[in-house]
Amino acid sequence: MNMKYTNKKYGFSFEIPGGWTEEPKLIAWFRRLNGINVSIDSKENDANFNVLCGDGIEPEMLDPNNRDRALIQFAQQRDCEITNTGNYGDELGGEENTVRAVYRYPQQCSEKSIVKISSYHNGVEYNLTFGGDLKKYKKDLETITNSFRFAGK
Repeated sequence: MNMKYTNKKYGFSFEIPGGWTEEPKLIAWFRRLNGINVSIDSKENDANFNVLCGDGIEPEMLDPNNRDRALIQFAQQRDCEITNTGNYGDELGGEENTVRAVYRYPQQCSEKSIVKISSYHNGVEYNLTFGGDLKKYKKDLETITNSFRFAGK
């Protein structure tokens, strides 16, 4: 059974797939390091999804083309195999200013994929990250991203 996660500070919500759990201890640690607002793990602890929000976006990053290039550069700097980028107009919660990148760390684990989604909405950048076996957890990731909503949308 899915549960709903709601973040009132940044005004977003999404469904947590059945079997996934929020990691409050990890969140406290992540918040101190880099501001992650929510982190959930699969039942088997072999996949993770988190959301990082912030309003300090650089003006040039308002353009989805520049954010897409930044996601590609991030992956290239880590010797990742990029399998998909772009998807302009691929909305997140009704927001069109959204880009996605899918890549793998082939030197670490051939089955693990990283999906990064960057959306800019009402002055806030939302960075969503999934890490895990995309074949195994594709439906769960779709549950999260398809149910993602911004307050007022």
